[in-house]
Amino acid sequence: MAKKHPLIDERKILISAGVWDALSARLAERAGFSTVVLSGYAVSASHLGEPDFGLLTQSEILDVARRVCRAVGIRVIVDGDTGFGGPLNVLHMMESLVQMGAAGVILEDQTWPKRCGHMRGKSVVPMEEHVAKIRAAVDVRDRLKETFVITARTDARGPLGIDEAIRRGIAYREAGASIIFVEAPESEEELRRIASEIPGLKTVNNIEGGKTPILPLERAHELGFVSVGFVLTGLYAAARAIQQAYQHLLEHGTSEGLEERMMSFEEFGEVVGLEGPGPAVEAHPLVQLPPRPDDSTVYLFVREEAQPGCPWEVVGSVAADAGWLDRKSDRNGVEKAVRAMGGQGVLLGAREDPEADVIRFLDPISLCDPLDAPREPGG
Repeated sequence: MAKKHPLIDERKILISAGVWDALSARLAERAGFSTVVLSGYAVSASHLGEPDFGLLTQSEILDVARRVCRAVGIRVIVDGDTGFGGPLNVLHMMESLVQMGAAGVILEDQTWPKRCGHMRGKSVVPMEEHVAKIRAAVDVRDRLKETFVITARTDARGPLGIDEAIRRGIAYREAGASIIFVEAPESEEELRRIASEIPGLKTVNNIEGGKTPILPLERAHELGFVSVGFVLTGLYAAARAIQQAYQHLLEHGTSEGLEERMMSFEEFGEVVGLEGPGPAVEAHPLVQLPPRPDDSTVYLFVREEAQPGCPWEVVGSVAADAGWLDRKSDRNGVEKAVRAMGGQGVLLGAREDPEADVIRFLDPISLCDPLDAPREPGG
């Protein structure tokens, strides 16, 4: 784990890393981050090979978010873009995020299709329209998970000026947003005004090569920002490293000479859990599932403390065979069936023979009610 800046170590300011898939999130967690942001810009680039022009759908970002939340035990803040529609779309997205265990969402007031906040040509919806979306998100938060963080973002600085951006920040705070995020301010003076004139908690987004000056962490803290995001640093660093490695292969015809810039086989295996779930996965009493028509049976395996503060237990069973459980398309069905019985648990593996020595582990399916899995506030 990396040595931490004193302000971060003393939890006086939070710094978050941008991620785009389960592996990047694991690497951020391994480095020592307590919070990551699933960046729409980074997901669009890595999964579609396209710029951040509003090409991702709500289903696509939720799919990636679900995998990231399963892969790490730290807080995951999800870029919700504009909410992908109106207040009803925001309600659906919020309920999905709470259910999967995400810690928060970012909602912005751009028109659709949106674009990266540091690009030209942005436009924003009327303030009242975004206020309605924030209130929809707040309704879900208050009903399902009071600790869920709603970050209200305004992109008004570019098209309408800093005064309008501040006015919107104040209105979004009054609507119930947890944190206010004014995108792409263009000077330290504008950052000072944002921090001093908008009540409540504020965050700043640092993009290398973007419009906002990247201040020393001490200065951001002095101005009054509670968190700083570096949401594209990892993506840009990874892109450069991969490009250079591929160029080296073409030029030299071998990977020799790249070793110091690469993870070893063993180190990468540790990141992805090559050695298997390990001793933390304890065998608890098995719950035999009702037989299907072909008489096949499977079992649920659970462990306590699968996530910090989340006690797991098996309280029900689902009829399914091992092959059915292996198919990703059916996992939501398993999840819903266990929830319908009031169950909490995590599906870790399956076997057809209760006397078999080998347990075939599957990707965990998180069935813990997020209300029972509080995450520590702040950094």
